[in-house]
Amino acid sequence: QHPTQTCNLTTATCPQANANGSLSIAPISIELGSGGYNYHIIKPDGLVASNDDLHFAENGYATLDCLPTGIYQIIVTDLVTGCAATASAQLNAPTPTPLAIGNFSVKPTSNTNECDGQLVFDQINGLSFDPAEYSFAWSDCTNCNTPTRTELCPGYYTVTATHLLTGCQGQATAYVHLICTVSPNLISTLGNEVINTIDVYPTTFELAANVKFRLNGDARVTVDVYNLYGMPIKKLLDDELMTMGEHYLEYDASDDPDGVYIYVVNACQETKGDIGIKY
Repeated sequence: QHPTQTCNLTTATCPQANANGSLSIAPISIELGSGGYNYHIIKPDGLVASNDDLHFAENGYATLDCLPTGIYQIIVTDLVTGCAATASAQLNAPTPTPLAIGNFSVKPTSNTNECDGQLVFDQINGLSFDPAEYSFAWSDCTNCNTPTRTELCPGYYTVTATHLLTGCQGQATAYVHLICTVSPNLISTLGNEVINTIDVYPTTFELAANVKFRLNGDARVTVDVYNLYGMPIKKLLDDELMTMGEHYLEYDASDDPDGVYIYVVNACQETKGDIGIKY
């Protein structure tokens, strides 16, 4: 039994999309296919297939294609002796392999008051595709039949793509980030902190220190250095757009006096800090 997979995106060769399975019968002897045997295969609908309907391969296998699911009765008769053998086989529908949607391109929104984000994907099963061969339904817009979305607010968007010929489906989710300027805190907008961590190392240093921080989303970031009395010493970043992930900065303290310094990261009106000691 060899039911044909329905999600390989190849053109169907059978007249009915739901009747594309195949049934193979192993060789009885080296004379198989030479006219020494007569085949009767009774289909689930009662129709009978015979030798003229089968394909005989060089390895002796007899195959019947374009079959629906169901139970098949097989009768093979030796034309010389009249001896017959019977068997049955059940053809089951395969479990389709979901389509893999990928290669999302995301343009973040500028702030919470503007829904100008963009989202597009251009690969299915790792390959480029023709949008005309699919239908698309989005979680927020079932009538948006396109792989490209514009004018999106920050948030998660799920798309379901369906291949029009095979009915195969795939689903994927992408996130449109928020670029914060003077917008409200990202905590209230996305339910998460924008600044994940900040770490200054080494804790004690002589000439320079490293500032490492991680962002949970894209944001405009300012990084300042203060002394123990709260006086600003140096600005390492000034409202620069930084992407989600980990970032590293170097603080050159060779011209600064020894003492305790406070490093402050500000993004989306959220602030976190750490300290370092120059000796």
